[in-house]
Amino acid sequence: MPDAAGLECLKKENGRLLREDLAQGRVAFRALPEIVTLNHTDLCNLRCVMCPRNLAQGTHRLDRRILGYLADELFPTARKLILTTSGGEPLGADFDFLLERALAHAVRIDAVTNGVLLTRELYRRGRTAFDHLNVSLDSHVPEVYERIRLGARFDAVHENLRAVQEERRAAPDDVLYSASAVVMRSNLGHLAEFVEHAAALGFDGVVFQKLLHTVKATPEEDPFSHPGEAAVRAAFERAGEAARRSNVDLYLTEFGLPPVRVRSLRAKRPDPILGAGLCWFIAQNFSVMYTGEVYPCCVPTDHLLGNVLYDDPVAIWNGAPFRRLRAAHRSGRGTPFCSGCLHAPHLKARPLAPAQELVKLARRAVRHYGGLAAASLRRRLAPTVLAPPLPRLAWRDGAFGRGAAGVRPLAAPHLRNEAAAFDAADGSLYLVRDGELLRAGDGEATPRAIARLRAPPAPRASALRVVAPRRLAAAFVEDGRLLRVQIGGADASANAPEVVVEEALRLSDPRAYVRQHGIDVARDGSLWVAEYGTFPGARCGVVHRAADAAAALRPRLRLPFARHMHSVRALADGRVLVTTGDLASCRRLLALPAGGGRAHVVERAWSGFTAIASDGAWIHFGSELLDRNGLLRRDPGLRAPAEYRPLPERFDLQVRDLVALGGGRIAALLSVDADLVERRAGRRAALLLSRDDGATWGVAHEFAADWSDAPEALLRVDRGPRAPDSPARLLTLCSDAPTLFDVA
Repeated sequence: MPDAAGLECLKKENGRLLREDLAQGRVAFRALPEIVTLNHTDLCNLRCVMCPRNLAQGTHRLDRRILGYLADELFPTARKLILTTSGGEPLGADFDFLLERALAHAVRIDAVTNGVLLTRELYRRGRTAFDHLNVSLDSHVPEVYERIRLGARFDAVHENLRAVQEERRAAPDDVLYSASAVVMRSNLGHLAEFVEHAAALGFDGVVFQKLLHTVKATPEEDPFSHPGEAAVRAAFERAGEAARRSNVDLYLTEFGLPPVRVRSLRAKRPDPILGAGLCWFIAQNFSVMYTGEVYPCCVPTDHLLGNVLYDDPVAIWNGAPFRRLRAAHRSGRGTPFCSGCLHAPHLKARPLAPAQELVKLARRAVRHYGGLAAASLRRRLAPTVLAPPLPRLAWRDGAFGRGAAGVRPLAAPHLRNEAAAFDAADGSLYLVRDGELLRAGDGEATPRAIARLRAPPAPRASALRVVAPRRLAAAFVEDGRLLRVQIGGADASANAPEVVVEEALRLSDPRAYVRQHGIDVARDGSLWVAEYGTFPGARCGVVHRAADAAAALRPRLRLPFARHMHSVRALADGRVLVTTGDLASCRRLLALPAGGGRAHVVERAWSGFTAIASDGAWIHFGSELLDRNGLLRRDPGLRAPAEYRPLPERFDLQVRDLVALGGGRIAALLSVDADLVERRAGRRAALLLSRDDGATWGVAHEFAADWSDAPEALLRVDRGPRAPDSPARLLTLCSDAPTLFDVA
């Protein structure tokens, strides 16, 4: 995860792209949403008279895994998280979890709460993230308050509010702190006194809201039908005067009236984008309901844009429904639900007869309740975006004994590397560190710098592969290109060989890159390169092919749904295996046929399979999941279910690499990323060895308990087997404390 400075750069660049997209009249954006609105639950601790919870308690709550998935996908570029009600209490469901994610991604929070759970301790935890905190009170008269907000105790809530007031006095902050009231017959006569009461509790502003019968019909509380609009206007005038006396702002936006500004409050962050020919809800906001449904704003309409339980949020953001809605705004033709809305002043209001209004309400109800029914059916028939399909597996016992004999580790600090490659043709070992290419010739103990691939400060190298004798492919993290390196000269072992570095490929996104497992060379000499990306909104599922190491690379396979490709592996029979990674619903194991043709989906894989090896008799895979990992082998035809050998709990780590060593020997590297601290706890990265084609496994080596020497990959650095039992040598990659292993 980027540090604070890196996150701010991401957000600034995203904001620049968004405003440029709007200025250019786009309806599909390069930028991601700046604001994420989560109506993530309809569970509530109250039964307010104007709310659907007055009729029945809610039953929905977005799964925490979905919330975490949305945070990972959208928070790195977002500025704001809005937690609103939709009939639920946002502080009562996963608030601490969302607060943690918001703080980690430098996202500010707007929250609407009834105040029952707004304790001093909660405010302390949230104050560094809160941008705007609104408390829905409705009345300062205890009996009126408790009649409106059924289930709340006036004294308990006001004890919380006084504690927050004391906290803000003791340690002033810049949180925008407001109280709100839904204007109803019950409180119309004392709105002015409510404003004074809110000012005495330390609120910066007061917000008056409309009673919405579309949410829950409450005609007995409608102040416009009785005592009428004149009485409402008079109450607003009295409230405005009270705001001026009390030095507190009063906001009447929902009634089409200007605010009464008394204080110089800062603007909310980020500013809503106005005047761009689009409502800010569809220009910069991504709004998710507790059902997973995505609507353009905070209430369901017949503009259902997608469902995050099953659809990629980045794809929803620029999907056909979102594009059509933006186009309707840009053209000025509007829609039944948007035209006349106060957030869309650029659209001409459509006068609606009572019958038309009923049609509008019916459409909303059909879409919302039909969506609930469809979502319920979909849950039974389809896996969610985080629930990949169960694979066909033949479970086997891998034995997983300790102390695999014949493996000798040797510390090799002189071979410190970010990436490495071995040229079996002449025994040269190449390393990259700090942007320099180093070479150790056959028999040389110490590598020497022979070329600079990237000017300092160089990004970390992500790949280095020998693709032909004395020809390398190199890549760096988020560099957007692949480099071709030619080691020239008549004598490849010369002390100062001629080195030519050129750009071989410009990737589909300037932030994409190529990893070690994303490069392979087929037996016919063709070069295969797969793109990888971890940047926000990354979708770089592209595989490139060149006829040979010197030829131009051309796109061979495009998967627009894939965030990135995990691995590309050329088999001896000419087929090429490709795996996609990360998003559970988007994982695939594909095979490209020898001699060209369309890719064949072998399976919708439940793991990304970074680790792939083939020794002719079997094709070996290793899962890369958060837990319950295992080693797999499949017949070369990939038709039968995979034999699956689950890892013991102590070694339940991701299988990062597999290397075929000949003679039935397979080496497997178990490791996990540094940010998954809980998965590392009590475990060590390990090297496993099988001597019977993956039927059974032994632990050959455990790395340091503090993970200081844990590698990310393995490299075979011997000249290949000349006999089935010939010794092999492995070097650990991407480690500041590399190890050489001799495997008898």
